[in-house]
Amino acid sequence: MKKYFLLINVIVGFGCSSTVDQKDVIPSDKMIELLTEIHILEARVDKLRLTNDSSFKVYNTLEKEIFEKYDVEKAKYQESYQYYLSNPVLLDKIYTTVVDSLNVIQKRGYQEDAELPAARPEDMAIDIDTTG
Repeated sequence: MKKYFLLINVIVGFGCSSTVDQKDVIPSDKMIELLTEIHILEARVDKLRLTNDSSFKVYNTLEKEIFEKYDVEKAKYQESYQYYLSNPVLLDKIYTTVVDSLNVIQKRGYQEDAELPAARPEDMAIDIDTTG
């Protein structure tokens, strides 16, 4: 199931316009937080072992809550993802931090929702230059 969500993200990313203005892009630190939470969501939905239709419904509902939490519209996320896809160095730096964050969460063994926000990406030092 996780493969499907990642594939959807990539397809949606490539499907968006490649002429995204950098000033309209979600900042990298916020993008790291979004991606970390989205990947955690993907793992949780996958663990539920639902049918594909049910998984998509649950995922879409919870994804919407993540976007509301960060005050980001899905279209803005998709445009930003496209921008970072077109800048592999930036995307690599972002995903390095996302993976590190997920590893920290996994090592700490957090299982309950209330504990997950304690391991925030901003706790990890990273300097991402988005000037290109």
